[in-house]
Amino acid sequence: MTDTIKPVTLDWWNYKILEQLAENARVPLSEIAAELKIATSTVHKRMKGLQDTKVIEQFTIVVDPAALNLITAFIGIEVEPEKLTKVIDMLTELDEVLEVYETLEPYDLFIKVRAKGIYELKRHVIGALAQIEGVTNMSSILTTVRHKEGTTRVREPEV
Repeated sequence: MTDTIKPVTLDWWNYKILEQLAENARVPLSEIAAELKIATSTVHKRMKGLQDTKVIEQFTIVVDPAALNLITAFIGIEVEPEKLTKVIDMLTELDEVLEVYETLEPYDLFIKVRAKGIYELKRHVIGALAQIEGVTNMSSILTTVRHKEGTTRVREPEV
């Protein structure tokens, strides 16, 4: 389970670095530095600070699931309150589960799943969920076409 991390205060420079990385995580640090008119070492130091404080969790890619013959589903899960942490821990171990969120209503948890097909979704995910102690109900939504998927857009808050 992800540890709760208190919010970090970011300055203008950090926001500008994050904006550029959110647009293209492969942009060279020297390019960010030139754009912001600061030293490359300053960008590097600030990025390390953003990683150390978990503002930047990871650098990754976005792939087209259809190109890999993958299906996407969202599953709402109801859980016995005293078993919530255990269920979350088990969900994070399933390779097909990409994202796990705690929600207010109508579910306790909402997950995003990618699988090789309906059979794998039913066998590896829904079947596994049904076996987890504390899961009392679940509802799945199978997507048909992805129109947009991206990363977080970072913008400096307006004052």
